[in-house]
Amino acid sequence: MLDADARTLLMAISMQTTVYVFSGVIRNYLIGYKDVRDLDVVIRNIGKIEIPTSIISRCRITKNSFGGYKLHTGNLNIDVW
Repeated sequence: MLDADARTLLMAISMQTTVYVFSGVIRNYLIGYKDVRDLDVVIRNIGKIEIPTSIISRCRITKNSFGGYKLHTGNLNIDVW
């Protein structure tokens, strides 16, 4: 369901902390809908998370309206809290 950049980014984060995925992406997966427009995740705060430059350089990062961050990668927006 995710493109290669989004999958690589989430794998890099999940290797360092717990990642909880929520939102409509779960429902869409269960009903067989393959397109993902956005993804909402919560990560366990453990301090600094290292993301390789080769991954993060392909993302645009902005602050979202709920106090988290929005990572724009490819055609996907990932909201991270």
